[in-house]
Amino acid sequence: MSRLSVWGYDIEWPDMAGAGRRLVGHFVKPFGASEEHPLGPPPVAETPMSKDPHRVELRPDFPNTISFWRPDETIDTLRKLLKAEGVQEYQGARINIAFPQKNPELFPDHSNGAYSRAMQLRRIGQENAPGIEWRVAHELVEDIKLDRSEDQSSIHALTARQKYHVLDFAQAQAEKPFQFKNPNTGAPELFVVVDACIEQGTTMGNLLSYIEKNGGKVVAALAEGCMDLPQRHVTRDAQGTKFDNKGSKFFDPGRNTGRMPQLAHQFSQAAKREGVKISPQKCLDIFEGRLKLFGNSVFALTDGECERLAETMHRGGHYGKQIGFRELIKKLDDKLEKYADQNAAPPAAKPDAPDNPAADAQARNVTVRLPPAMY
Repeated sequence: MSRLSVWGYDIEWPDMAGAGRRLVGHFVKPFGASEEHPLGPPPVAETPMSKDPHRVELRPDFPNTISFWRPDETIDTLRKLLKAEGVQEYQGARINIAFPQKNPELFPDHSNGAYSRAMQLRRIGQENAPGIEWRVAHELVEDIKLDRSEDQSSIHALTARQKYHVLDFAQAQAEKPFQFKNPNTGAPELFVVVDACIEQGTTMGNLLSYIEKNGGKVVAALAEGCMDLPQRHVTRDAQGTKFDNKGSKFFDPGRNTGRMPQLAHQFSQAAKREGVKISPQKCLDIFEGRLKLFGNSVFALTDGECERLAETMHRGGHYGKQIGFRELIKKLDDKLEKYADQNAAPPAAKPDAPDNPAADAQARNVTVRLPPAMY
C-alpha cells in the first residue's frame, strides 16, 4: 500500500500494478476522530476569544440596509424605525452616527470614505428631521488595520477581529461626552451605523456588536453600496435544490438563521466531494464549534458573509478558489493553533502600536487633529 498525507488526513491506495490503471484510494479517519468530531477535535478547547465573544446575534427584526441614493426615502425609513423605538422629533432625541474609522493617533494619514457618509447622514437628518440631534460618534475608533479591503476571503472574515477604543481626549473636548447608554435612566443610546460600502458586512457586524455589547442599540445600517446585514431566508439554490429548514436549532425562525439551510447543504456537499459523508446538521455543529472559538457564531453571521462562504464552498470565484469542508475546518484549525496561547491577543487584534495610544502620542509630542465639524 502507498500512503500520502493531504490536509492532515492519510490517503492509502494499492500500489500501481500497471500503467494506465485508475486507482481510487480511501480516506483514513484522522487522529482523534469520533462520532462527535468526525474530522477530529479542534486543536484547543478554549481561547481568549471564546471567553469574550466579539459578535452578538443579529436581531431577526433588524431592518435591511438602507441606501443613501434617495435621501428623502432614507429619512422616511429612519423616521419609522425611530418611531418604533418611541422617538418623536419634538422630544429632542439624540441619534449617534457611528462609522468604521481608524484611531487618528495611530493612523493619522488614513483616508476613510465612511466619514463623508456619516457627515452626509448628519446633514440630511438635520434638514429633514431637525427635532432630532444627529451626532457623529467620532470618539469611537478602531485601533488596528485588518486589511479588510485587500482580503475579502471568507476565512479572513470569519477569523479577523476588530479592536475598538473610545478616545479620551475627544471625550474631554465634547460638549456632550459620548456614551452608550443614558447615565440617568440606563436606557440605551440609539445608533445608526454607516459605511461607504458593505461587501460581506463583517466590519459593520463587528461595529454593531461592540455598540450593543456596551449597552447601546443599533436601529439601522446605511451604506451607498451594500448587501443586507441580516440573513436572507434562502430555501432553494439556482439549480432548484431545496434546503431543509426544520428540526434543528440552527433553523429557528426566531433567530437570525435565514442562510443556515443553504450553508448546511453546501457544507455537506463539499464534504462529500472530499470523500466523507457528513450530514448537513452535523456539518453545522462542527462549523459552529470552530466559530465559537473565534468569539463568533452562525447566529451572528451577516448575509454577505453567508453568501461569500456558500460561494466559496460551492464553486469558488473572484475571492478565492473553491475549498472543501474538511479544508475549511483545517484552515480554521490552523489559525486557532496560532492563537492557542491563552495569553495571546485575539486574531488580528495585536495592535502595531502601544496599548495606550494617547499616552504614547503625548510622550512623542504628537498633535492629533480631528476632521472639522464633527459635532
